[in-house]
Amino acid sequence: MLADTGVSSLVKAQSATLDLTVTTDKQAYYGFNPETVTGVLQFNGALVNNGLVALQIQDSQGNVMIIRTLQTGTSAPSQLSCEINSACLSDLSGNSQSSVQAGALAYFAVNFANNDAVAHYILVTVNLYDSDGIPIGEINEQCSLLAGKSGVAILSMQIPSTARSGTAHGYADLYSDWPSNGGVPLSLEQSFQFTITGGLNSIGDISSSNGNQGTYSFIFRLPTMGPADATYTVYASALYSSVTAITSSSFNCQFGDFKGDGAVDNADFFIFSHAFIASASGSTDYCQLCDMTQSGKVDSQDFFIFMTCYITYWSAS
Repeated sequence: MLADTGVSSLVKAQSATLDLTVTTDKQAYYGFNPETVTGVLQFNGALVNNGLVALQIQDSQGNVMIIRTLQTGTSAPSQLSCEINSACLSDLSGNSQSSVQAGALAYFAVNFANNDAVAHYILVTVNLYDSDGIPIGEINEQCSLLAGKSGVAILSMQIPSTARSGTAHGYADLYSDWPSNGGVPLSLEQSFQFTITGGLNSIGDISSSNGNQGTYSFIFRLPTMGPADATYTVYASALYSSVTAITSSSFNCQFGDFKGDGAVDNADFFIFSHAFIASASGSTDYCQLCDMTQSGKVDSQDFFIFMTCYITYWSAS
């Protein structure tokens, strides 16, 4: 059984004057419960109330699930080398669009500028979330931009057919490189909204982020499809007063705990059995948590995944 100590160990960045921490509120999560990442940014021992922190979360195979820029207060840094002028759902030519069908290819336009006196290598990223606040994709493009110049990146991604219908959210960011490679934020984050049609029914958005008095906080759900038992790594990085800080932490996530009591046991088996029988009989009594492949029904594929979770839990007990 996965150990739940309540809080992961803090890892401090090795910097003479800039200290950055990152932690999760638990070391072990059971899907699809919300996860919370928090941290503190300090410069010369004082809280940084106008800092930016890059947050990258990836699975054990190195797949990036989330990459976002968070603020450590209500004020923005006074000087940033780059800025995002606009970001939106678009067509192939970069013209703004309002909606996209689940399962269809979508394009996203990010207009940005290098305000610095030197050229910059820039990693452009867009994170997409459906109306449940579940990450449905991360897309990126690497480029270089001369001093004082503007550019536009057109990124494309197929919207998953399992995405929830309704108001989706996008977040565009610029970095010097991936935080896992030591990259730091180059600009404020630019958010935008668009509509996904023809997807699954939404059950409510829980994704959020905020920062206050030198701290940052991020609440999110992992994508619902994933290994039965997986380890995720959290990277955080910051640049403040020309000093860089980088740190990391990790957490585990195990699926199959439908009751939410921290165990995968007979109570969860009964919940799954009811959902399985209801789905097979054509009932509209749909259980999203038991639909572990997010196919819109609870079938034999979900059964095999649940049994893997069940066996994994009891094998570790």
